[in-house]
Amino acid sequence: MRWFTLVTAVIVTLSMVFYHAPASAQTPLERVIEAAKKEGKITTYADYAYEEAKDIQAAFNKRYPFIKFEHVSLGAAMSWLAC
Repeated sequence: MRWFTLVTAVIVTLSMVFYHAPASAQTPLERVIEAAKKEGKITTYADYAYEEAKDIQAAFNKRYPFIKFEHVSLGAAMSWLAC
């Protein structure tokens, strides 16, 4: 359930970042996906372990095989730095 919350938070955050773009036929999520294709990767920073990140990565790669998924584990003690 944590991975779903994280992925949802990433998508919502990225949607808000790209929301200011001029109106077009694309939805905010479609613009985020297009930008991610150009970037080529997404990096998550979170306090969950690599084992949990593997599940998230598998789901992400299944949905977006054209975007590389990277994970940086901050550890529970360091999670406050990501805020």
